[in-house]
Amino acid sequence: MEGSPDPGGLPYRYLLKAFIPLGFAALALQGVADCLRALLVLSGKPVDGDLEREVTP
Repeated sequence: MEGSPDPGGLPYRYLLKAFIPLGFAALALQGVADCLRALLVLSGKPVDGDLEREVTP
């Protein structure tokens, strides 16, 4: 039989489980940021960090 050597399970399990919704929230925030950036590009407004800008010496 397989089992945990610690009968109480993992210590601080709530910290590990807290990262699951935090990861989804970070992913959702990144999706919103990407959508907003795409809307700016489609509207023709310049976006910070855009590599297509003209470089002046």
